[in-house]
Amino acid sequence: MTAEQYDAFRDNRRSGSAVRLSELSKRARNRQQRLGACLLTPLAAVVREAAERLRRRTLAEAAWARLVPPEWSGDTAVTSVSGRGPGTVTVTVSSSPLLFELRRRQAGLERSLARLAPGLRRLRFVVGQPGP
Repeated sequence: MTAEQYDAFRDNRRSGSAVRLSELSKRARNRQQRLGACLLTPLAAVVREAAERLRRRTLAEAAWARLVPPEWSGDTAVTSVSGRGPGTVTVTVSSSPLLFELRRRQAGLERSLARLAPGLRRLRFVVGQPGP
C-alpha cells in the first residue's frame, strides 16, 4: 500500500465517524461544491433553529398580551409554541373557570391570533400554574 492509498483509506474511514459540530462533513462539503449552495454546519443549524423558536415564542407572547383582557393576564401565560407550519400556542391557565371561559372564546381568539402573529393558528389551553 502506498502513502497515497493509505491517506485515501484513512480519509474514507474518517468520513463515517463523528464530525465536529463546527465543521461540515465530507459528504456535505462535496454537496456544497456540487450545488454551489451555502450549507450550515451542525452547530449553525442548531443555533438557527433555536433563534427561530425564540422568535416564534416572543411573537406568541406579544400577541397573547394583546389578545387577553388585562384582568386575565396574571392568570395565563404562554408555555410553548409547537409546529413548524401553522403553529400551536400552548397557554397555561390558573383556574378551571377561566379555562372554561377561554375555551368558549377560543374560535375568536384563534382568528385574532392568526391576524396578529402570522404562522400561529391554534390555541391549546392547559390548567397549571402560570410562570412569573
